Amino acid sequence: LPFKPTFLGVYLWDFGDAKPMNLDYLKYELEYGLDLWRRREIEGFVFLATSVCNKNLETVEFVRDWLSAHGAETR
Repeated sequence: LPFKPTFLGVYLWDFGDAKPMNLDYLKYELEYGLDLWRRREIEGFVFLATSVCNKNLETVEFVRDWLSAHGAETR
């Protein structure tokens, strides 16, 4: 629907395999998503991670660093 905003859902946990999301896949997804956002093809990101945010996971730390680098970015 052209009038509905589109967001990219980013999982930090692989619920199917019950383990952290593959870091290489996560990096690719965020790179691709940032490109989509810059081209205005999506409105933003939704990070689905509330159950793992307080765990010491590499994926969580990577996303925190990524958000620090890109969170204030404007188009």
